[in-house]
Amino acid sequence: MDKTTAKKIKVAELFYSLQGEGQYLGTPSIFLRVFGCNFKCAGFSMPRGHLSDERLSVDPSKYTDYNSLPLVHTGCDSYASWDPRFKHLSPMMEIKDIVDKMEELLPNGMFGNDAHLIITGGEPLLGWQKMYAYLLAEIGERDMGLNNITFETNGTQDLNQDFLDFLKANPFFPNLNITFSVSSKLPSSGEKFEEARSAFHPSCLLQVKSLKRLFVLRLFVSIMISVTLLILSGLCRTKMIMKMCYVQLMYTQKVLVRVRWLTFQST
Repeated sequence: MDKTTAKKIKVAELFYSLQGEGQYLGTPSIFLRVFGCNFKCAGFSMPRGHLSDERLSVDPSKYTDYNSLPLVHTGCDSYASWDPRFKHLSPMMEIKDIVDKMEELLPNGMFGNDAHLIITGGEPLLGWQKMYAYLLAEIGERDMGLNNITFETNGTQDLNQDFLDFLKANPFFPNLNITFSVSSKLPSSGEKFEEARSAFHPSCLLQVKSLKRLFVLRLFVSIMISVTLLILSGLCRTKMIMKMCYVQLMYTQKVLVRVRWLTFQST
């Protein structure tokens, strides 16, 4: 790594809390929220086809601290981590100062198996990948016992080759578990589908197509069972058979919705 590079990251938030979603739900974690995103997600919590401008009602000149900003009920709830009007609330922090703060926040200054590092945004893979190598190197040099790191991403950004090389070499963390928690944005977010899936790796699309084939098979089997139960309910007219038929039809409808969604994603 280049030792002459200015080692700074624009930080919106840095705090210690419990992970509130995903496979590590409830895990004590250090959250590093970086500034910048390629999406606005103005369609969140809005009727289909409508975009929120609620964040525009927040006057940035009235605030000097990120945590004092009001919550919005529509659109992106972390708007201040990417809206340029609020960039003054996200200071450029030296890598050393970031890790100092992590040590201060962590019980006994250690990650270990009990605490994870979560890098979120904004979009954390948008412009800071080179700096993450320096960040992890600093954590490694202090022997803070980092074993788990999660990048909460929208999945549109390719991994920088330098960052990939660092992760492959992995000089500090022999047991590091890296998770990319991908929150893909559907058209209801207000973002164009072509842009939301622009950086999908071909293997991801292959998985979607494989899932589609699986659910098409499930749909075929489900339809056959539904037809059989309909015939039986017509012949027997017992409450149990009719109830089974109703439940099966509801399941068939759910499978059909999933097939339609996977068809949309894979085309």
